[in-house]
Amino acid sequence: MTDQAAGTGSKAGPAFYARSGGRAADWWTLLHPPYTVWHLSYAVLGAAVAPHRDWVALAATVLAFFLAVGVAAHALDELNGRPLDTAISDQVLWVAAVLGLAGAAALGMAGVAWGAWALALFVPVGVVVVLGYNLELFAGRLHTDVGFAVWWGGFPVVVGYVAQQPPLDWTQLVAAGGVTAAAAGTAYAQRILSTPARRL
Repeated sequence: MTDQAAGTGSKAGPAFYARSGGRAADWWTLLHPPYTVWHLSYAVLGAAVAPHRDWVALAATVLAFFLAVGVAAHALDELNGRPLDTAISDQVLWVAAVLGLAGAAALGMAGVAWGAWALALFVPVGVVVVLGYNLELFAGRLHTDVGFAVWWGGFPVVVGYVAQQPPLDWTQLVAAGGVTAAAAGTAYAQRILSTPARRL
């Protein structure tokens, strides 16, 4: 949004949480704090569905999603057109993206070593999604409203659930599926409702 804010005569920022005035403000803006916390909460919901909680696994899952989504995905998004108009250099953004994604993948593989074998599938999928969605690879096929709902809503729930190494129980699977669908649905609704605002 580049028009002046109504009644203020000042230029509106690229997002309601955006800050200006230096390096710290740029990083705050890049991390998308409200939205990052929102997506991290989906991973917590996934863990909450499991019959038993491994708090170390939950902490590692949340940290992994912070690195993958909060840092890497948003750094790649900023590289792709500078939507937040930060002064962070391309080189620093690339370093943040690579380190963030590598850190998230390492935590995921540590989970595999810890016994959460299903993460061996979800870790590479997550890496491909972060790169494909935010850099709009594959002709932008991942970067859609449905893609947003599935990957930023449903996917964290599933990963949060399997990281807890739950038993194969149909009741638990149905519950996890319901929470996953609800998360994807709320993410889709938010995307649809926010799109007109982003175009103003």
